[in-house]
Order: sequence, then structure tokens, then C-alpha cells
Amino acid sequence: MDKLENKILLKKWLNSSITSEELKVLKTSDDFSDYEYIIDNAHKFKAPAFEIDDSYITIKNKIKSEKRKRQFVYRSIIAVAASVVVIFGLYFSFFRTHVTTITANLNGFSVTLPDESSVVLTQGSSIVYNKRTWKQQRDVTLNGEGFFKVEKGSSFVVHAKEAIITVLGTQFNVKEDNGLVVTCYEGKVSIMANNKNTILEAGKELNTAMGDAPLDVFISEPTWISNSLLFKSIPLNKVIENIEKQYGITLELSSAIDLSQNFTGKISSDNLEEALKALTVPLNLQFEITGDIVLIKE
Repeated sequence: MDKLENKILLKKWLNSSITSEELKVLKTSDDFSDYEYIIDNAHKFKAPAFEIDDSYITIKNKIKSEKRKRQFVYRSIIAVAASVVVIFGLYFSFFRTHVTTITANLNGFSVTLPDESSVVLTQGSSIVYNKRTWKQQRDVTLNGEGFFKVEKGSSFVVHAKEAIITVLGTQFNVKEDNGLVVTCYEGKVSIMANNKNTILEAGKELNTAMGDAPLDVFISEPTWISNSLLFKSIPLNKVIENIEKQYGITLELSSAIDLSQNFTGKISSDNLEEALKALTVPLNLQFEITGDIVLIKE
């Protein structure tokens, strides 16, 4: 007897629709004794007592409890989120409303800071600072170029082009160029740039695009402030070098002129003839211009 035939006969036997002849055939099956044992003992299996009402109440109460827990968690999250929003709102209303941004619409635009320090900006340059926190933290962010005169007091910090310049009381110029150019005219400044700290003294300049070594500077303020080169007790040979650099010319001085003598004065940075007059008149000298060469004599 194949499996399909056995299955059909077994189904008829369970439904009490099997004939005597078919029953004889089914009894020849190897599994028939197992079938009889299962049928004979099936009545002995009994499902455990199950109180529907009690179980329903238990499940319902559990669902309510879980729901209350979820509602509590959700309400807690909403409360925390609301608190964060309020805190940030207070922060921005308290601090951000006191942030001042000033952009220069012309060259030489002067700004007086809350402590009477000042900064003169080139056209298009800007500074950002916070009036509310100024007494605790004198911080300025510069974009462009600015000449700072800092009143003595706590640290004064300028953030410019991934560098931090820190001073106590001094005069210095910061210019964002290919690199960062910081020129100290009075006092000292500390510059943190390219993961290196440099102390810059008066008369020194650091150009990060040209390396880490400070360079000498002999003028007393940036030329763009008043369109002039301002010198205070600077050796004449250094004054000559600055004029040559400014105008792209060569100055030839007679051998009788003492190049070591100091010079103090303001020389035009955009008018060569006026510049030469400012240089020669105080020293009782004369000049003669021939192309790119200027002869200076007694």
C-alpha cells in the first residue's frame, strides 16, 4: 500500500466512513498500531482550567499600565525638549542680541570699542564683538584689515584667518592676505597660527605666507591710515629703503650725507615729489628726479 492510499484510508477511519474491507487493508499498515494507541489515549489529555474573565482583566490592566508608562516617557521627553528650547531662546536673546557687526564702507573707517580701544578698518573690512560680555572677555573677530589701538586691561584677543592674536595694551595691524600679516607698532602681541606661537615686539612684522621669522618694520603706523609713511627716530638708511620700496625707485645719496642719522617725519605714500620734499627739506638736502633714479645731495 502506497502512502497516498494509506492517507486516504486513515482519513476515512478517523471519520468513521471506512468499509470493513478498507479497514482490513489499513490494518496491514506498519503504523496502524500507533494510530490506535493515539486514538485510545486521546481522552486522557485535558486542557488546564482557564478563567477567561480573570485573564482578560489581567491583560487589560497590563496594557493600561504599559500605556501609562509610555505616556509618562513621552511627556518627560517633551518637557526636556521644551526646556532646551527655552534655554537656547534665552541664550540667543541675552547674548546674540548684543553682538555687534560693523563693516567699513570707506577706507580709514574708525570704530571705538566699549573699553575705548579703537580699530581703523580698510574699506570692506569688518569686525564682530559682543558688547554684553566685553568687560569679561575682550574678543574681536576681524575680516579684512584693521589697525588696533588697545587700551590697557585684560587680554584683548583678535580672531583672524585661523589665527589668534592676543595683547594687553598695544598698537598693531592685522591684514588677511595670501597668509596673515601682523605688524606690531607698540608693545607686544602673541600670535597663535599654524600650531605655533610667536611673540611679536614693536617694530616687527609676521607674514605667515613668508615663514615664521618676524621681519623688521620701521614705520609707526600702516601707510593706508593716512596715505603716508610715518617715521619716529628711524635711521636715514632705513627711511630710504622704505621710500624705494613704496615707489619702486632707486635713491642715490651723495657720500657726504650721514645715513646713520635718525629721521622723524611723515612722508606721502602716493605722491613721490611730496615724499621727497618731506625727506629732504628737514635735512637741508636737494633732490633731482631722472626716470626711476633720484639723486639726493647737499
